[in-house]
Amino acid sequence: MKIFLLLMRNPLTLLRTTARVILRAMVPTALLCGMGIASVQAAPTIPWPAGWEVGNGPPLTNSSGEAVQGSQVIATKRGPPGILAAISVWTLARPANSPERLQEGLRALINATVENNKKQGLGTRCTPVAQTRAGGLPALSAGCDTSRSKDGVQTMRQIITMTSSKSAIYVLTYYAAPRSFDTYKGNFDALSQHIQLP
Repeated sequence: MKIFLLLMRNPLTLLRTTARVILRAMVPTALLCGMGIASVQAAPTIPWPAGWEVGNGPPLTNSSGEAVQGSQVIATKRGPPGILAAISVWTLARPANSPERLQEGLRALINATVENNKKQGLGTRCTPVAQTRAGGLPALSAGCDTSRSKDGVQTMRQIITMTSSKSAIYVLTYYAAPRSFDTYKGNFDALSQHIQLP
């Protein structure tokens, strides 16, 4: 639990890394180098669970440091001794006529999660990518468990779900301490089912 609290002390750090990985994986290199990205036509309608604190993340930027169209929102569930779980929803503009690259994007995100955790002395095991649905759209999802490399003590569990429409890419992520994971997973499942994705 202590390691999870350290990881989630600033949950936006995790989410900022997530955005860069997704942008690199799913948007052509030329666009990331400064050509710009099409605007998101409409934001999703998100049924946030009651009793969670909701806030916006920092602006998204590409590899050149330029702003790109998109948004990030995170909800946290707090209780003794701090953050017990978090849900993030990313909306990233999808360039017109770009190919759907969910499989590549999700695998890149998982690989980056594993590498970033490794740098912190943490090991990560993820399930195979599986088909699911989010907001009524076909989606891909995987679960990852993080543990301390030195003793194998589990520190965090998460679910990453990715889907897309013609105008946007959506990433829904659930983070929780191991003992809180099952308690609040239903909130994430309900959000994934009922979110309205334009």
